[in-house]
Amino acid sequence: MCRQIKEWGRLPITSSVIVLQDRFKADQVVDCLTNGASDYISGPHFSDERVLLARLHVAVRGYHLAPDDRTVDSDTPLVVGPLTINAITFRVTVADHGDVLLTKLQFHLLSRLARRPGRVFLHDELRHFISQFGGGNPTDQTIKSHMSNLRKRLGPAGGMIKTIRGVGYVLQA
Repeated sequence: MCRQIKEWGRLPITSSVIVLQDRFKADQVVDCLTNGASDYISGPHFSDERVLLARLHVAVRGYHLAPDDRTVDSDTPLVVGPLTINAITFRVTVADHGDVLLTKLQFHLLSRLARRPGRVFLHDELRHFISQFGGGNPTDQTIKSHMSNLRKRLGPAGGMIKTIRGVGYVLQA
């Protein structure tokens, strides 16, 4: 499985594979870790939920976004439907409605969605993305609030941001 994930190529976030096994088998541990698994957790660690959660936390701590997914970083403004996003001037314009004032985090969230219109961004991805911009440790409710505020700021273009219930958000042109 680890070999297959490597063959899939570039993923939007660095993937971690954590193998959960009921018994410790040294040969399996070596094989899994050699072929790309981030961790191997065996039976005794399942008995205490805190140990399992701590190890999972360590594994996802290393997640990072691919460099070209971080934000708009080009001299050329990004245009998606009626939205124009300029990374140089940190300016967002909605056609026929003018400039939109956004917070730094809102600008980066919109930029992230706009770089891949039509792609669903999972809650976990957005949670990590928001934490990179000083958003602390956001919950699903925090993400919902950020998206709601962003939609309001975008006015008529706010409807381009769609909620995929229980999954995440997508910008549809």
